[in-house]
Amino acid sequence: MVPKLSKSAYLFIIFLIIIPLTKSQLVIDPALLPKQLLFSLFTLVLSFFVLFDNAGKKNIVSTSGYFIFILIGIFILISSVSIFNAINQGEAIAEWLRTSNNLILIPLGYFALKKTNQTDLIKFLSIAVSVVTLIVVLSGLFRFAGLLISEEYGHQLTYKINVTFGHRNLYSQFLLLCMPFILMGIILFKTRLRLFLIILSFFIVLLITVLLTKSVWISLIAAIVQTFILGVFLIRDKKIKKHIIPASIFFVAIIISTIILIKLTSVETFTKQTYFIENYKHGSSLERVNLWEKSLQIFKESPVFGIGQAGWKIYIPKYGTKEMHSSEGNIHFQRPHNDFLWILTENGIIALFLYLIIIGAFYFYAFSNLFKVKTFKDKALSITLLFGLTSFLIISFFSFPKERVEHTFYFYTILILILLTQREENKVKKNISPLAIKRIVVITAIILSAATLVVTTIRIKSEIHTLNALELKSKSSWKGVIKEVNKAESYFYKTDPTATPLCWYSGSAYFNLGDKKNAYDQFKKAYTIHPNHVHVLNNLATSYELNGLHDSAIVLYKRAIKISPGFVDPYLNLCAVYFNTGQIDLAYEILMKIDPENSSQKYEDYLITVIKEKIRLLKNTVNERVLSLRLEAITISDDWMLVIHQHSIENNSDIETQLIEEAIYSLEEIDKAITHIEAENFRKKYIKKE
Repeated sequence: MVPKLSKSAYLFIIFLIIIPLTKSQLVIDPALLPKQLLFSLFTLVLSFFVLFDNAGKKNIVSTSGYFIFILIGIFILISSVSIFNAINQGEAIAEWLRTSNNLILIPLGYFALKKTNQTDLIKFLSIAVSVVTLIVVLSGLFRFAGLLISEEYGHQLTYKINVTFGHRNLYSQFLLLCMPFILMGIILFKTRLRLFLIILSFFIVLLITVLLTKSVWISLIAAIVQTFILGVFLIRDKKIKKHIIPASIFFVAIIISTIILIKLTSVETFTKQTYFIENYKHGSSLERVNLWEKSLQIFKESPVFGIGQAGWKIYIPKYGTKEMHSSEGNIHFQRPHNDFLWILTENGIIALFLYLIIIGAFYFYAFSNLFKVKTFKDKALSITLLFGLTSFLIISFFSFPKERVEHTFYFYTILILILLTQREENKVKKNISPLAIKRIVVITAIILSAATLVVTTIRIKSEIHTLNALELKSKSSWKGVIKEVNKAESYFYKTDPTATPLCWYSGSAYFNLGDKKNAYDQFKKAYTIHPNHVHVLNNLATSYELNGLHDSAIVLYKRAIKISPGFVDPYLNLCAVYFNTGQIDLAYEILMKIDPENSSQKYEDYLITVIKEKIRLLKNTVNERVLSLRLEAITISDDWMLVIHQHSIENNSDIETQLIEEAIYSLEEIDKAITHIEAENFRKKYIKKE
């Protein structure tokens, strides 16, 4: 007999399959907004299904469910306060709606799935997730095999394997979040289907290993260790130990075998990954630590209610990017790679405290249920749910799964199952009836999902036009850029996925068209949206300079240099400001601060121009004609000036001293135009000894 599910449960399962596989090339991030749109549509439809579904069991709310629902409601309200602190309130509202709509799935899903037999429900969920897992695993394996034909296996190759998730790390994380559902199927099913799920779990671990995502490695190992400990030390039933221990050894064996495979394929690649796990002062691990330290500095600016949703990416550049990938101004960090710090900085300490209480409560319910249930099946399911809970939390500590709909969808489904599998709980004894609780949840879900659906639709439309603008920008079609940006800009979408204000693109387009006034206006507007964006600072400073506002230009150029010390443009532009205002020494000092590794032809041109002016001023202090003419001769050769500049660096001397020394040396040693005594007299007269 085929188990019967409620309509709400069927809808839940259908979208559990569809959402992770959704992507669109019409937007910049093919995975984020399309999945968010589909998820908001799902929660809206599910809300109405739950509202009108009165069949089956009565609407009983457990005490644990009631407590969680209250906490979620408070969290949503508290986090909304941070909107008022946000620089871009439209984008803050969009982010708050997205987060709140995701969270409301927990109580909404609780009511949607409660009326279905738990064993039947878990079986269906396991089958649904196994379908998704099979598709993404096969896609990943085919992609991996195809790349190995033409490329050598290594760290960079793995970034090309992302399936429908936009990034290798997100793909690897999703595979791990599928594992609890596969394990529950292994526990509940028998014969062929069970064997299929075991094989599927093997390929999940295999892919996780070859994808080289350190955070997922750590999460998987921690979850396996937790499972092993619970099986051995907390469960006394011999029958259960008989199943738990081999299962743990099975996963350990898979990891060991795949590690051996990696070592045989690329010892250096694997060694680097494990080294960076152990040594956080190197590579991407160091960069994460730097981001976390800067995030704590951001937290201090507004500790109670946070800086506002979607604000971290605006504030983070202010604390500098020295020795980071973003130091050259080409990369813009969007997240702290730690969801707990993300909540702390944007929503404040109260919101984080509430979030931790919610997570702690689920841990408590899962562990307490582990001691309440009696059968092997129920205990094994509880341990598996804890496997998923721990996996997600560790990933959250090193990454940003809360941003990704499919990750939160699967995680919240695990949380819903923790609530649904609670034992020996009674109906809530409160002044409010369970039916009233259900209606509050549904009405809240309808409002949030409808609003999220509308806002996400607007943002998708904006991102489509933004993508068009970027393509036109690459072709230098400036009028087209302006037209597309005007269509893209909205109250809810002012920056692209790199946190670059859209009006910066239109400002750059106006500037390239020679329309300095409109460019100036757009850059000023961009500054109000993102006052710490190095390109905005650099271009607005240039507009200030063109309008004769030298002091304002200097301030912004210095800010840009402080934020991104590896970004050359503000150095050169500041040099030009100093040069044009007759501050030649300052102009040269700025050029000296540029890392030689970032030098370019433009840098050399600026350097030569400044040195020529230095020589002109130096000549005015020289009375001897022969020395003055030799200084003049130096200006004729660009290569000679660059060599002298390099010698001044090597000798740790100022450029004027080096110019005099080179001129005297060439007169005495090369041309024999002056005697040694004359050369020494020149040195005594013009070279100051320290």
